[in-house]
Amino acid sequence: MSVIQRLRDDKSERFIYAPNYWQWFTHHFNHGILPEEIKHCRSQLEITGGDFIISGGISANETSTLKSRDEIFSYTNALLEKMRPHADRFILSASCNTATDTTWETILAFRDAWKEFGK
Repeated sequence: MSVIQRLRDDKSERFIYAPNYWQWFTHHFNHGILPEEIKHCRSQLEITGGDFIISGGISANETSTLKSRDEIFSYTNALLEKMRPHADRFILSASCNTATDTTWETILAFRDAWKEFGK
């Protein structure tokens, strides 16, 4: 059985299969179309609770707009500081929509920033 199938079939409360959850929440939050039961929430972290592992932080937006090493370090430091209270369930990662023209130097700068600030 594949991991995806396992996540879809498992009825345990410890597993939640939610591909692209960040994008879904952000879109619905920004356009004022969240379901009634979660309209009061200010973030995905409030909705998901302590058992939900969140990954992301580096998308096509960041890899295409943050050009200098200083910009990448500043962004990564701010993000990791914001997520520090949730460090036990946040994984800094590049999403599947990383810009196709992302340079190797940009990827290395994100790696180096994580090494510096991700302690």
